[in-house]
Amino acid sequence: MKPIIAAAVAVTFALALGISSTAKADQTTATVSLHIVAEVDGSDRLIISEQETLWVHRHWAWPSRVTINDVGWNPQHSPALPEKAHRSLLSQPVNFALAKMAVHQGRDTAVLETFDDHIVVHLVDSPNGASTYDLTVTLPLRGSYPSPRTFPDDDANQPTLPGLIGLTSVHGKPAGVGFHYHNGRVLAHALLEYVDLPASNSADGLQIDFRGQLHLPKELTVRVRHAGGSSNRGYATFSLDGKVIETLGDDRKKHSEQVFELAAGPHKIAWQIQGGDIGHCLLEFADAAKGERLPIVHTPAMREEIGGNPQARIIEVESQLIGWPIPHGW
Repeated sequence: MKPIIAAAVAVTFALALGISSTAKADQTTATVSLHIVAEVDGSDRLIISEQETLWVHRHWAWPSRVTINDVGWNPQHSPALPEKAHRSLLSQPVNFALAKMAVHQGRDTAVLETFDDHIVVHLVDSPNGASTYDLTVTLPLRGSYPSPRTFPDDDANQPTLPGLIGLTSVHGKPAGVGFHYHNGRVLAHALLEYVDLPASNSADGLQIDFRGQLHLPKELTVRVRHAGGSSNRGYATFSLDGKVIETLGDDRKKHSEQVFELAAGPHKIAWQIQGGDIGHCLLEFADAAKGERLPIVHTPAMREEIGGNPQARIIEVESQLIGWPIPHGW
């Protein structure tokens, strides 16, 4: 059906003309929530700012059955949501830069991109036929911030935020795009096609360098699942505590599962992805006995370590979609 990249990543979307719906504000957590549902058959973008809510259609069929907080919207007839409806969704000033997205349903790509003054939700459905995408975007009220976690035995007791932070370069030059990776989720090559990275003239010009930390309150047997790379010069290299554990991709194996006996305290994580076609990349840390995922975090210093630009666009990587080379059952 569509000449669009198969496969996908991270997170997902909805409204109409004469609307009297109020965005759901949770005063205890000081957030505004937008529940977005859409039938998608191609690729689209939803842009939300203080000024407007705008649907940008890119390829194939226009979306149908679009709702936001149960209010209907036909973007094909009205790409910009009427002002009255928009104001009812964002009745209070919000912090766009700290927006989060949770996916409830969606078979292909859904990505949240955050900026200081707006957010962009990218939706791509490349398999044949249309599919329902169901997600919730949560925006903190302006002036409210999540409480950072700290660990008593951390160097300099730095505040930490969940997940790995990774910045992107193309042919060695910063691309101004960062990725926020959550433990055990999937970073697929299809995501890179829709975040407007600078053009690469060779198959191996892209590089994403992730940094983070696994902090254990006690000695623990940790299971690490790692997948990524492709036969088209795509690589994924995982390091723990400064030691390279393995490189996947190209003519090497594409996935592995290992067990490590780790002492209590912090353990540094580095994950470098290069392409080519990066395939579907996954890195998961779990308690080997219980199978439960363990918290991984990053610090501002880790962002600086990889040449972090405070103005970089940050893309959330939260997809649970699994594709080759990730084995079924993971």
